[in-house]
Amino acid sequence: MLPHNKIIKTTVKKFLEPENFLVIEDCDEFYHCLDTSNGKIASWSQYDNDGVIYRFDNFYDFFRDNLENAIENF
Repeated sequence: MLPHNKIIKTTVKKFLEPENFLVIEDCDEFYHCLDTSNGKIASWSQYDNDGVIYRFDNFYDFFRDNLENAIENF
């Protein structure tokens, strides 16, 4: 049996083309990916035709936003 991260990587690689995308969060209906070529965080879903949408300029902003959301929802 494949480990969870291997399954995600294999599944995403079927749909995402540049090799420079690294999945950092699986949100069921979409993925947050780190674009290793520029350090930006993108969201991507195989279920819509929007393609890759850059949401954060860096990992710090992504992480801070997740922490703020967690605190608000606690």
